[in-house]
Amino acid sequence: MKQRICKHYIIWAVLSLAVACSPQTQEVSTTSETYQKAVNDFRVSLAASQTDESRFAFNKMNDVVLAYPQEAAAWANLGVMAMRQGNRDL
Repeated sequence: MKQRICKHYIIWAVLSLAVACSPQTQEVSTTSETYQKAVNDFRVSLAASQTDESRFAFNKMNDVVLAYPQEAAAWANLGVMAMRQGNRDL
């Protein structure tokens, strides 16, 4: 069982690294409403993940990934949250 969990962490780490190293870099306007909402969702998700609101945290982080799929930190957090919920198929 430990080996299986370890493999999942390795897979998520590799995927996060691949997203982070992608050659497609885009200039993001930090004043846009979409960016401000994504930052807010990211922070709310991290706070909720420290409580019993794990499903809410997962949904908020998923919103961040949908808005900014190139953001590696959001993918990494989404992966950790999925594993905490036992959703290894995601």
